[in-house]
Amino acid sequence: MPDVEGTWQIEGQKLREDGSIELEWSGSLTIVQSWDFIRIYLKTATSESDSISAAMMYDKSIGYKLMYTYRNRPKADQPHLAAHNGYAELLFDPQLRVAEGDYFNGRGRYSYGTIKLTKVDYGA
Repeated sequence: MPDVEGTWQIEGQKLREDGSIELEWSGSLTIVQSWDFIRIYLKTATSESDSISAAMMYDKSIGYKLMYTYRNRPKADQPHLAAHNGYAELLFDPQLRVAEGDYFNGRGRYSYGTIKLTKVDYGA
């Protein structure tokens, strides 16, 4: 498995049903990885998320894909946002410096969109 541990800048777009952008958001995503697990932690201006499960898949036709489920908790000053569960899939470039994919949420906040990760630094 590739080493994707470290800090990543994340840029997201929440999409409307017609595919137009409803909201752009950004944050910091940290991946912690060992030989037997991958953990993902996301922090934005309005909320934080922790992975519940995560897996890395390799397909020689597309490369490495990270798939994970998460639990999101809005910050206390964001009462209009609801805690929710979600799922994301990210496809890494061959150099493991950028990843792009999609996410969707349910059980509290029904939304979906696109995300892009850019590597900021490597893990310990």
